Amino acid sequence: MYHFSAKILFWGYNLLLLLFALMPLSSVGVSGLNKTEVMGFRSDHLLHMLVFVPWYTLAVFSFYSGRLWQYILLFVAGLIFGFFAEFVQYFISYRSYNFHDLWANLIGVTAGVALYFVALPFLKKYRLLPIAQKE
Repeated sequence: MYHFSAKILFWGYNLLLLLFALMPLSSVGVSGLNKTEVMGFRSDHLLHMLVFVPWYTLAVFSFYSGRLWQYILLFVAGLIFGFFAEFVQYFISYRSYNFHDLWANLIGVTAGVALYFVALPFLKKYRLLPIAQKE
């Protein structure tokens, strides 16, 4: 049951990310993110990073079954998804592809991987891992 719920959450999260990538956000008043800076970074780049941080953990909880190569494969899949979410905007007239947004997506996925492995001892100690990941 846990594995099935994780997969639903994972695919729902991906769908939500793609909807935001395809939505004309300037029409709903989000364009101000491009002009606001936080600690020298544009806030839209920070938002790109933050929304991609959970991607890896959701992917691991959904698909990992105990093999080391799966960690690597899921990381590569996250990078590809982060690339796709930005690259698809190149072909949409009301959106624009931005190289910095792409980097922010990829940094977010990578930060999510790092955060997962930093949190892994805690997750094991308190038995918060899916059954396939328990050793």
